Amino acid sequence: MEASDLRAVGDRIESLLEQIRTADPRARQHAEELVRLVTELYGAALERIVASVTEAGLPRGELLERLASDELVASLLLVHGLHPTSTAERVEAALDRARQACGAEAADVRLLDVDEERGRVRVRILGDARPGSVGELEKAVQQAITDLAPDILQIDLEFPPPPEPVGTPVHLTRRTPTMASAEAPQ
Repeated sequence: MEASDLRAVGDRIESLLEQIRTADPRARQHAEELVRLVTELYGAALERIVASVTEAGLPRGELLERLASDELVASLLLVHGLHPTSTAERVEAALDRARQACGAEAADVRLLDVDEERGRVRVRILGDARPGSVGELEKAVQQAITDLAPDILQIDLEFPPPPEPVGTPVHLTRRTPTMASAEAPQ
């Protein structure tokens, strides 16, 4: 299957799950149980595959790294708690990807917090002088996190307040010559 087809399948699953949430409570319970049982079954099978290949000689860490390099398999590893890379590491990689996508002259980003339990990250975007770069970086950050850390459900972007002026402001006023000074002898 093509990656775009797989994304369409994922979107359709989300749509069906949303419809189930609004269904008759008893039907919803049955559907949710079905999804949970199928997920558990596939998770157990995936764990056995990893164990079998590991027993055949490929170290578990190396195997999981190879498997995680495929987007579809990586998403399955996430669902089943087998992904070899922590959420924070994947978010940092996403921020690096966003920086590269926007170029060296783009604004900078900093990871402030990762809440794995809630699937939430906080990121600070620091501005620069190039117009539009912060907006570009904001979009790049959101896309990269969605791609590399699909288990993150909420991305909170923070922007620092504008800097305070340094020193005492100087007010200049323009003086216009008065009639008296204009007529004064030289």
